[in-house]
Amino acid sequence: MRRGPKSSDKWSRRHDCCIKCRTTRTPHEALGLCLKCYGKKYGQSEKGKHTRRQASLKYNEEHKEERRKQNRKYVENHPHLKWAGDTIGNHKARGHLIVISANELEKIAKQMVYCPICDCKLKWGPGKLSNSSPTLDRKSNENIIDKNSIWIICKRCNSSKQDRTIEEFIEYCKMVADKLRKL
Repeated sequence: MRRGPKSSDKWSRRHDCCIKCRTTRTPHEALGLCLKCYGKKYGQSEKGKHTRRQASLKYNEEHKEERRKQNRKYVENHPHLKWAGDTIGNHKARGHLIVISANELEKIAKQMVYCPICDCKLKWGPGKLSNSSPTLDRKSNENIIDKNSIWIICKRCNSSKQDRTIEEFIEYCKMVADKLRKL
């Protein structure tokens, strides 16, 4: 941020003086406001340190219910993107290497209406997890999350599959079926 004498006669690139107090004595800060007026409007401390975070927290606190409604409405209107973002964040927190964006995962999610294993209809949207809730499964259980190493299956199938590869899961299902036939 440049302060002090300028090569032109203007107080800032776009303004001759502060748009609020009309001064030219206090240096320009941003948005056509001098340092003092900008601080008053956007929560800057007396020493000139920005406290935008505090201003943002204050705004969110004052408009808590309105923000809550906006967030609920957004989640209801964008369930696949919300799921994709949360899923990527959860896998990243567990140490997986993420090589897919939330938008790419959202595109894949929007194509998934039914679980490819059991054919149950996936339940997208907010609410409590159920057996038909979508989950991200790593096909071979490698540490990398990319378009080719994942698929979206229901919670029940993912819980049954656990950490097995697809081949191991098929063998497991055959073994269970064989044992049940013998009963």
